[in-house]
Amino acid sequence: MGLSTSVLAAPAAPAAPTAPGDDDVPPLALHARAAAQLLQSGSVEEAQGPLQECLKVLEERDREVDLNTSELLALSDALSLAFHVAPASVVVAFRAAALVAWLARHCQQQPGRWSTPVLDHLQLYGRLISSAWVEGGVLTQQAMDNNRYLLLLGEIMCQVSEIDLEQRQHWTELASRCFGADFWRSSFFASHLQSLLKIITVCPLQTTQHLAFRTLQACDESEDFPGLLDRVLAFQISWAKDPALSAQLNTWAAAALAQLQCRPVASAGCCLAAFFAERLPKTERLRKAFGPLLQTALMEKEPPGGLLKPCIFSTCMGLCGPQSEISCSLAVTLTSLLPVQLMSDHVELERLQRSTQQVLLPRLCVAMGKTVGTLSCEDQVGMAGTLESWAAAVSSHPSVGSPSPARRRFCSSAFFAVATVAREAELSKLCPEALLLFLKALSAVDRFREDSQEYRAICLSLVQCGRNFGAAFEDDLLDTFCELDRGPESNREVRLYFWMSLLAMAQVKDLQRAWP
Repeated sequence: MGLSTSVLAAPAAPAAPTAPGDDDVPPLALHARAAAQLLQSGSVEEAQGPLQECLKVLEERDREVDLNTSELLALSDALSLAFHVAPASVVVAFRAAALVAWLARHCQQQPGRWSTPVLDHLQLYGRLISSAWVEGGVLTQQAMDNNRYLLLLGEIMCQVSEIDLEQRQHWTELASRCFGADFWRSSFFASHLQSLLKIITVCPLQTTQHLAFRTLQACDESEDFPGLLDRVLAFQISWAKDPALSAQLNTWAAAALAQLQCRPVASAGCCLAAFFAERLPKTERLRKAFGPLLQTALMEKEPPGGLLKPCIFSTCMGLCGPQSEISCSLAVTLTSLLPVQLMSDHVELERLQRSTQQVLLPRLCVAMGKTVGTLSCEDQVGMAGTLESWAAAVSSHPSVGSPSPARRRFCSSAFFAVATVAREAELSKLCPEALLLFLKALSAVDRFREDSQEYRAICLSLVQCGRNFGAAFEDDLLDTFCELDRGPESNREVRLYFWMSLLAMAQVKDLQRAWP
């Protein structure tokens, strides 16, 4: 089943007591009976070993083989006793929850198993767990990682159609008791996140409100955790993939708004608030309430190269108001997310492709395009110049011709980044210097292009807008052609070919300056 049991170590299992006929008893039943005898006699610590052996037997079991009646009954006896003493022994509680989670996942793998007596046993265990994991008790107050099997049980059982909604919601309520302040810091964050997003599609409104409040509050309480923004982005990615979560949006947005009202600062929690706000309908009154708070948060100072303010702004531009300082920094942020030097390091490139921060790339590019026209000519040139220098560095890198899939993905990302900025920009508001730099950036990444009518239309639109500035722009096109012709770049010929097509688009006929 792949259930990790590494958090809590158990002592070595004592030998299971033997009796006449034990040779015919399955190993699982033997270990379960040993655990039950030890628990009944009050030897709680000694029972940890046999419980661990039960789980080991199950992990090594053929997944196609169901539990027989003797195994199920022996395991049920042991688990009933284990849950009775669970509040006094977190290790026993952990092992018992792991065993129940194994049974639930075993049924999940073949849905027909939900029609067997195993489901009745799972429902019984749910009642025993409810008595052991009481709200505010020692088990619900421990680290979330130690309760990961309770969360997994909530995730699995809330999707079982063979039980009614009230019973499924009972499992979500049990799981919700285990969500604590360490959610964002937990070692099993990905598993906890998956459980959370499944649970909230089933649980009643009050439980959803509780989970939303605790999750968002925990985010603000985890500000010093180095990987917090990555995990917030992972949350956003997972949420966006599940259409069923749209029904929960207003509840989570309301909780995010309340948290932002208490602490309107540029933080990972604010990134989550911006994410929820952006997904609300534009006519929703709740959405409008986020605007002033997000604008206040963006007034906070952030160290150079920080990602929080670009993340907030690019996620929810419509509510953040004009932010010229942030807009000017977006190109630098983009180049930091796709650093050219990584093209020489295959391992780092692979890691980069797996990074959740890559979800920011399209947002940043759209934000750059939508805001560049609002900037002064000087700032437009600054943004476009940064983009052009970076694109040229990518396209002329010695490793650019490598067949490595990671490098090809990196180069494709560079092409789509430049093309997206140009596509989203209101070209009529760009100064000629900025238009020229965008064309130079496109000429650099043209070797990575995925040809399309839209891409050709973008190039043509840039040229047509430039021609509105008269002969001076045509002269700039010719000067750039000469500059590229003299250039040492490894992709010189590709850039020249691209530029010749631009000259044709601009209907430049006097080429004597380029070829005297």
